[in-house]
Amino acid sequence: MMPEGVVTLPDRSIEELEDRGRHHVERTLEDCHRLIPRAEAAGDIVLLQRLRLVLADATTRRGRIEEAAQLVREVQAWAEARRHDYLIARSNRLLSAVFGKLGDTALCLEHAVAAVHGLNRDWRPSLRADHLRALGQALSFLGSFDEARAQFEDACRLTETADARIVRRMALNDIAYCEVLAERGPQAAAAADRMLAVIAAQGGRPGYEELDTAAAAYELVGRLAEAELMLAPVVDGLGADTSFSDYDGLVGCLWRLARVQRLRGRLDDARASLDLCRTRARELNSVVALEADYEHVELLAATGDYENAYHSLRSYHERRKVLENEQRVSRAASLRAIFEAEEARRDSQMFREMAERDALTGLHNRRFVDTNLPRLLLEVAEGGATLSIGLLDLDHFKRVNDTCSHAVGDEVLRRIATMIEESSSCVPGGVAARLGGEEFLVILPGIDPGAATEHLEQLRRTVADAAWRDLTGSVPVTVSIGCASAPDDELDPSALLHRADQRLYDAKDSGRNRVVGPHPGAVEVAG
Repeated sequence: MMPEGVVTLPDRSIEELEDRGRHHVERTLEDCHRLIPRAEAAGDIVLLQRLRLVLADATTRRGRIEEAAQLVREVQAWAEARRHDYLIARSNRLLSAVFGKLGDTALCLEHAVAAVHGLNRDWRPSLRADHLRALGQALSFLGSFDEARAQFEDACRLTETADARIVRRMALNDIAYCEVLAERGPQAAAAADRMLAVIAAQGGRPGYEELDTAAAAYELVGRLAEAELMLAPVVDGLGADTSFSDYDGLVGCLWRLARVQRLRGRLDDARASLDLCRTRARELNSVVALEADYEHVELLAATGDYENAYHSLRSYHERRKVLENEQRVSRAASLRAIFEAEEARRDSQMFREMAERDALTGLHNRRFVDTNLPRLLLEVAEGGATLSIGLLDLDHFKRVNDTCSHAVGDEVLRRIATMIEESSSCVPGGVAARLGGEEFLVILPGIDPGAATEHLEQLRRTVADAAWRDLTGSVPVTVSIGCASAPDDELDPSALLHRADQRLYDAKDSGRNRVVGPHPGAVEVAG
């Protein structure tokens, strides 16, 4: 049984778009921007979400990771709220690619396992093969090359039909590249030969990535002349299917060509190829550009220009430090933007049983909120009752830790968590969660802004009036709270949390130990 939402578009089917999303990137982006408004106008929400995932896939290949991740997370939240297995599986497959790009191998593997686990045997072979590829890539990143190759071979077996040719050639490239990473020369060269033969039999030409993979494999076994012959046409923009290319694929091929030519002793040709490579690489702040700089050092040394090689090597190391620092900062920023407080990776075999409770307090955690708040807001959007939230933060909590000890601080958090849980349990469907550190969230379904503000004010008083002296001595314990409501404030989960966060900061700025709600007349009482 095919997944819900499969339709044939006037020019290409959605299945075709999904299968080729990671290649023919520019054409895919154009198709998505043209078809997404059509799906919206037609009210085909499932098709719209599938198109948005295709757009995210192509956007990832263009290096816009945060933008792609935001799209995927939005679709994932929509799918989980409706238990739409197909879109949940696809979302996990794309998140695996996102975390692979960010260098987070643990989360890459976690989402790849989820993507494979969520497969339905009735779904088309090309899609199932693509999910197996994701798992194989994640295993390869971790150095589990035999396990990775097994996944890639399974993907190949699923794609022997003509309508899966794109995914098949990608899986063949995966096999060859896996053997290159494992430095198993004969296996890598055999896999490269197999890949090129299949591409030729299909009547196609290899893309830049496939050329680079094959040349790397041939280099391992000393087939340098064949590698150069295969790569040389790219200098003139020939010999490759440019639709099968990553955004820096040409630079990678030119770097590989210069390296092969240097190893063959063809130093003048290597210099010309490397000059072209470095010219193209200037616009890329990437590892490929850095590799081109190091190849320049190798070439200078090969020509006997050791003084310039030495100075170039020093410059290379300086640029490498800068790039590595920039990548660390970029990865950290991306991870914060995508997940804010993403929890450490769990055992991949237990991903379906990930805890939704905070270990210290026993309250629900951020993961639970990210999964369930979108569903609750969707019910509001579809005509359900008002929903309010309260974002709580302990006032001067650092003073408790510094003055009393972190053990005392933990006990304060536990006691406040109990008060918050008791408060939320007074509301049918109420939720209490710890978002991280000293920040908590209360979700109050069916409660309007005025009543929610009064409810949270009572919670504030409960905390302020509690007997803290036996635990914290003279250090007071109070909370500031920001309240927001849907649909009056926002219907988007992130926007609603942001609105509550703004009011929380208003409470802090106006003296702490108070509640700031949606209306100017809301309760703002200092204890």
